[in-house]
Amino acid sequence: MAGSKPKFPIEAITNFSDLESLVDPFELKRAESEIRYRFTKLLYKRFLRRGINPSFEARLNLRDGIRARVYLDTYLRAALNQLALIGYDRAKYHGLAYAIFKQLRKADLGKWPRILEGFIKGWTVMYQLDPKIALFTAIATAKISFQLRFGRLRPPKPSKRELYPELEGEV
Repeated sequence: MAGSKPKFPIEAITNFSDLESLVDPFELKRAESEIRYRFTKLLYKRFLRRGINPSFEARLNLRDGIRARVYLDTYLRAALNQLALIGYDRAKYHGLAYAIFKQLRKADLGKWPRILEGFIKGWTVMYQLDPKIALFTAIATAKISFQLRFGRLRPPKPSKRELYPELEGEV
């Protein structure tokens, strides 16, 4: 396959403009409030209720993990709405996106095309997915993952108020 055109060029993964137009500003505001809500709830449930005061790094990792999942859900929901998928079919493609996202977080950018191809081949056979929709889902997930890691969706530097909501009595 030397000299053949790659199925997933890095340029296609780094271009976010087509997905960005699917989500309106209201959805992004809702995603931000959902991030705060989930972070506060999980922080209280996992740590503070038990009397454990997590470190700054643990709080930051928890917030960034929740943030990545919420943004993935928001953009993927908008992308799958364009395809009018409902029910179990939608859940299968969401599962594919979560599995891809988990692998892309750990991998170098150069390995992403090979990871995407492997997932599409495996999941289309194993779960009887439509290859075109699986390809669309994989590319959308890679674009979101790239933006969360390197681009516009990178988490901003958190404020003390954001990482320590129990100091204000929000919990």
